[in-house]
Amino acid sequence: KKLFAVLLALVMMLAVGTTALAADHTYVAYQIFSGVYDEGTGGLKNIAWGDGVSTTRTENSAEVSIYTDLVAIGMKKSDNSAFTSVDEVVEALSAITTDDADLTKDFAAVVAKYVQATNAKTATSGTISGLADGYYLVEDSANPECL
Repeated sequence: KKLFAVLLALVMMLAVGTTALAADHTYVAYQIFSGVYDEGTGGLKNIAWGDGVSTTRTENSAEVSIYTDLVAIGMKKSDNSAFTSVDEVVEALSAITTDDADLTKDFAAVVAKYVQATNAKTATSGTISGLADGYYLVEDSANPECL
């Protein structure tokens, strides 16, 4: 449950009436995690990678994995082995405390390298509509460094 508080507070927006924050900007929402919204807990269950992110990308003609990049920023499983699934990433995120705010920001920066623009939703003001249940990375396309 800490996972959702950390993600929501720092880098993600839950797809329940997501509102753009300022006029004259285009906001792009990438679904990072999909799942089923649980009204009882206010979080997601049956979490999977969302359609706004790929788990691999090409860099310098080599395939790179999101799992490898997450380990490189200091995220790890409780037994210090490599990630192999979204469930393991979610477990590691749930262990992040408010003292680890930089790690959460680093997580957002890594995920931003893996977003897929073809599945993004955009809005210039008001609500980003048409979002399925999930957690989203929202980027101001005028200031992409501001996740």
